[in-house]
Amino acid sequence: MLKTPQAPSNRAPRIKNAIRTPIALSPEELDVANEYAASQDRSRSSFMRSMYLRGLKQFEDERQ
Repeated sequence: MLKTPQAPSNRAPRIKNAIRTPIALSPEELDVANEYAASQDRSRSSFMRSMYLRGLKQFEDERQ
């Protein structure tokens, strides 16, 4: 059974000088992100940041 993602908290981001950046996802894409985040006991934003960083690395590797 998957956990329901927690509501956003008012805690400070762990990344110094972090800038919140919205991302547009379809409802289905958001559901998938929520499921993966819950399965890893992570926040959705933490999961999505890790996916962004992995994709960015792959993109940069392909450009070289």
